[in-house]
Amino acid sequence: MKMKNTNKLVTYSLLAQINSKVGAFSKIEDVFKPLIKRSIHELNSKGINKGKDIFEIKKVVDELFGLDIPIPLLDQILRNIAQEINNQEQVFKLNKDGSFEMQKYIFSEVDEEMDIESKKIKLVEDLYDKYLLATNYKGEKISIVEFVDLNKLHLSSYFSSTKTPIGIEGDFNHEKYVSIANFLNDLKENPDMFKILRQVYLGSVLASYLEYDIENINIEMELLLDTSFLLGILNLKSEQAFHTCSKIWEIGKKMNFKFSILPITIEELRNLLEMISRNLDDTFIERYVDPESIYSACHRRNLNKTDLDRITSKIEKTLKEKFKFSVIGYDKNLRSASKINYPKIYKKYIDKGKSNFSALHDTCSEVYVIERRTKKVSSFIEAQAWFVIYGHNFSNKTKRNGYLPAAIRAEELVNILWLSNPMVKETFKSSEFASLGITRLISTTLSDSLPTSKVLRQLDNNIQKYSKQNITAEDCVLAASKIAEKRENEIIDLNLLAETNSGDFISKINEFAEEKRLEDQKWKDSIYKTVKDIQNEVNYEKIKVKQKEIDSELKDDVIGDNQNKISYLNKQNKLLEWFVSLLIIFIVSAFVFSFDSIAPTFKLFPNIKVKLLVVLLSVCLSLLIPLKKHRLTLLISAVLPIIMLIISIYK
Repeated sequence: MKMKNTNKLVTYSLLAQINSKVGAFSKIEDVFKPLIKRSIHELNSKGINKGKDIFEIKKVVDELFGLDIPIPLLDQILRNIAQEINNQEQVFKLNKDGSFEMQKYIFSEVDEEMDIESKKIKLVEDLYDKYLLATNYKGEKISIVEFVDLNKLHLSSYFSSTKTPIGIEGDFNHEKYVSIANFLNDLKENPDMFKILRQVYLGSVLASYLEYDIENINIEMELLLDTSFLLGILNLKSEQAFHTCSKIWEIGKKMNFKFSILPITIEELRNLLEMISRNLDDTFIERYVDPESIYSACHRRNLNKTDLDRITSKIEKTLKEKFKFSVIGYDKNLRSASKINYPKIYKKYIDKGKSNFSALHDTCSEVYVIERRTKKVSSFIEAQAWFVIYGHNFSNKTKRNGYLPAAIRAEELVNILWLSNPMVKETFKSSEFASLGITRLISTTLSDSLPTSKVLRQLDNNIQKYSKQNITAEDCVLAASKIAEKRENEIIDLNLLAETNSGDFISKINEFAEEKRLEDQKWKDSIYKTVKDIQNEVNYEKIKVKQKEIDSELKDDVIGDNQNKISYLNKQNKLLEWFVSLLIIFIVSAFVFSFDSIAPTFKLFPNIKVKLLVVLLSVCLSLLIPLKKHRLTLLISAVLPIIMLIISIYK
């Protein structure tokens, strides 16, 4: 199982590398072509040069790369490969019945890249094992590929024909994901490691293309924006939320999407910001442990209570004038109709623990989209409207009974648009797309795993109340980080401890801080050595590949220089040959026409005709020197007739 997961991670990283080479406007199928060639090469290396069905190639692809490539797509790519390599002779033949033959050895283009990517992935997996040891993790180990695939699996629900993709049913907020998210969150601080994470994420999105047929999306669409999306685009959540929501706005304008907001959303947003403003100065934990919270955004941007109040007072004007969002007319009828006509939706949100007003808001938003669509939809391309939210868990957002919900996460929307439209891929560069994607996946996982705001605020109050004189600010931050990894019931117990025994509560906070400090130090010691050792190995492989490229270029240069020299010498030789030929003609002509005056008693050339024939013969013979390719023809066609003429003249 571990080997299969490793192969999949290597494949994702490799797909990202290939994608960077093929260009934004290439067909996405081209990204998979080198992998198919590598699979054919694998068959070659085993002495297999023909097969009864392309399913034999598919099995190799699936085994080597951990992909479940559809037969129709494989057939299309194989035919493209055949057309590409069958230039002067038929190297690869794909018959109509699916059988295939290989007349010559087909070389792989990605062997060296695969070796390098394998070493990179080994580095990350080794570091993950060391991280779990350093943090004394005892729970279920979730592989990196399982974590990254959460995004891919959910994305497929918007196109897959299955009711709910396997792997995302139920609740996403399991503590088993927290450890892997924390590890990747630490790892992304290292630029080299973050580049690997970006490639893996991008590759997973590219691989999701295999699970459904994405059409080029260029349709009229209305996006009804949730409070969470508005907080993102106002830069009152995480940085990646701001960039993701801004990108949707930028792409939507180019694709003529309509952006709408319900009045109840403006009301909810204003109420939320006013509540945060009241608690801003007294909140400590959330600003450090929840990267998606407004508290964290205010801390990151150095916004104080006055700044937040100013933003709140101008909130509707900003959304209308700066972003050109359309605020729908008063929604009193929608509010009453939603609660009465759609009680199941309203109850769903109440059961999640939402307040009556928040449940009403989400119900109104869903109902608005449902009524705008006029019918149930089973694929993204059919939907004319979406309720766009940002972040939070994967549950309750997937396909039910074969039909899509009204809501879509901003992250899924970006992924779908990026995969389906070349214009979006050109606007939204792969590296930026992948950076936002992996950091968003990490931050929302950590945010979703936290206890409720109510529990955290109570803990905040207890820390400020009991530990002002007994715990340093640094230890508070460390303790907050450790507390973020705890279950909600453990934090509730901690709050109860504060009420019953403040001394034990303070000791527990200090214990958490020291535990976190030791874990961080142990982790830093292990990561430094591992990164240094394995990066040296990866760099060595890169140097070897680069050296091969340089050697190849030098070889080509040497061959080119030698060919130029040979060409020059051939020209010089040709000129010399013509010179010798003309010199022979001149000498023979001079000898023939001056012979009578030199030796008048000898009648070697009795008349002018003989002299001309002798000169003509010398011309033909001398031309044999430069005209090498035509010597025999010239000799037969010219010399023999001349000899016959000479004989006839003498007779």
